[in-house]
Amino acid sequence: PPPPPPPPFQAEDGIRDNIPSLVGSEMCIRDRARAAFRQEADILRRLDHPGIVRPRALEAAGTPPFLVLEWLSGTSLDRVLAGGKAMVSIEALLPPLLEAVDHVHAAGFLHRDLKPGNVQLLGDGRPVLIDFGAALAIDAAASPKQTGQATPGYGAPEQYSDDGREGPWTDVYGLAAIAYRILAGTAPTPAARRIAGEASVPAAEAACGMAPSPVLAAIDRALELDPAMRPRSIAEFSRTLSIAWGGSSEAILPEPAKPAITATARPAADNYPPTEEVTRIKPPSRRRPLRLDPVPPSRPAPAPGLSLIHI
Repeated sequence: PPPPPPPPFQAEDGIRDNIPSLVGSEMCIRDRARAAFRQEADILRRLDHPGIVRPRALEAAGTPPFLVLEWLSGTSLDRVLAGGKAMVSIEALLPPLLEAVDHVHAAGFLHRDLKPGNVQLLGDGRPVLIDFGAALAIDAAASPKQTGQATPGYGAPEQYSDDGREGPWTDVYGLAAIAYRILAGTAPTPAARRIAGEASVPAAEAACGMAPSPVLAAIDRALELDPAMRPRSIAEFSRTLSIAWGGSSEAILPEPAKPAITATARPAADNYPPTEEVTRIKPPSRRRPLRLDPVPPSRPAPAPGLSLIHI
């Protein structure tokens, strides 16, 4: 039988104010898993933002090793979307997520696994980023490796390519994929399949009428296969979205007044694949950079009731 889990984390004052988040499996006993726990804990200790989960304790020498994180109330974004009975507002959800990811980048790291399952929605609807197991220092992520980690539908193309160089634009892709999932009801076509030539349905078509067309166009640009065609930073992506909503060129920031979740039916939910280790592939040679499929020239007017959140 597997060894019993370690006892619940006790605060220094003797009050148990956090329930541990434990991870244990056969792989956890390997040295690589222990090093991964230490790396994740080290990265989290360097981050201090209300939109990012906080570490409480690390026991890398245990069997299995475990990392204790702060207890977060609420539920994950993927569970909310899978329920199909709530509408998630990207106007309310994206700004605090953008700010949290920008904080990660400013500290010198990339998250590299942004997806609905790694966004915890608190009781008041505020999102918190969790699971930094794939996170890397920006300098380290810029060097292509033989293997990497990515979640189908949310992982950027450079995470699958043997010559891909990751950077802030990689997390921009992940955030845009989350927005696409919220609006279209399904994740974008996985990047590995797009690299192989499979067509991708643009947000302007898949989510037509769910947001103003300039917003959908901004999401499509952030989902370009070619990283050079995407916004190069969170600040640039924020400015693009702000302008798309009809606001100023200033980067959008969180506004807690509007709830992120309302009780309205959503499109059918899709299944959420786990993060997987991938072997990087050599993309097919093309004369032009890989691009997202062109947006159709005309679309119906956006649905009424959508407005810009001025921060």
